[in-house]
Amino acid sequence: MKKYLKVAVFLFFAFFFSDGLAQSKGSIQKQYTSGKELFKQGKYVPAMEVFKDLAKVSTQNPFVEYASFYYGLSALKANDTKAARDMFLQIIQKFPGWEKTDEVNYWLGKIYLDEGNLQQGFTYLNKIKKKDTQAGAQALKLHFINQLEDIDQLNQAYTFNRKNKEVGQLVAKKISVMPLADQNKELLDQVIKDHGLKKEKYVRDIGKSQKKLSYKVAVMLPFFYMDMVGNGKSVGNQFVVDLYQGMLLGLQKVNEDGANIELFAYDTRRDSTHTKKLLQQEEIKGMDMIIGPLYPGPSQI
Repeated sequence: MKKYLKVAVFLFFAFFFSDGLAQSKGSIQKQYTSGKELFKQGKYVPAMEVFKDLAKVSTQNPFVEYASFYYGLSALKANDTKAARDMFLQIIQKFPGWEKTDEVNYWLGKIYLDEGNLQQGFTYLNKIKKKDTQAGAQALKLHFINQLEDIDQLNQAYTFNRKNKEVGQLVAKKISVMPLADQNKELLDQVIKDHGLKKEKYVRDIGKSQKKLSYKVAVMLPFFYMDMVGNGKSVGNQFVVDLYQGMLLGLQKVNEDGANIELFAYDTRRDSTHTKKLLQQEEIKGMDMIIGPLYPGPSQI
């Protein structure tokens, strides 16, 4: 009799706990689904709260890895970069073999690059193994490197992606359009050598310097000459007039000392289209130097 009683008690508790476990898992799934719905609706802060509870490790919680991941994404979307980074790092540590590790590495890479930490950013992006995620990581790398203007950062970016030909081509292109004084010629030569790039495409041939008996210098400044003629009013460019008068005084001095330099003034009107027309004049090809034009638009032309 006692034997049957024990069996009955065992079956009762087994049924009770299994039913409770099923209810618990159902509740967890419902909570996870609600968190996903909040995320889809762009309600990232409430989504964080839902996923935060689900990110706790439990034998009854089959969604802990995904909840952790979506907590990190929600935090990132909510501009809580620190919370996102901490959660993604925690995922890497707690679940090293998880199937979505590549996606975690992608977001960690982006976070670190956005923060200016190139070493950490590229380190995580270079850990990605799946081809589809690698394609996204490659696009992210190229987009980030394309924003860089500092030669030291370009050098650092190439150092962490030296075997990447697309990165090499982009770095070489960015160096090639820099002013010659700002270029890192050793880095450019190294990139060309590493990837067998055509040197003539990235290295400008400026020819050899030639000493001449006389020199022509074009002075391209926003004189606004037509605005000054006849009305006697200041047009707010007195500093340009003073600058040019200073050049004339300097020209007189150096020519008295034996130089032979001519100045030719051109009014850019602080206008890119007009500056472009000036540069298309045949006489400009004979200039040895251009001074100006001061402002970004005309200077870029």
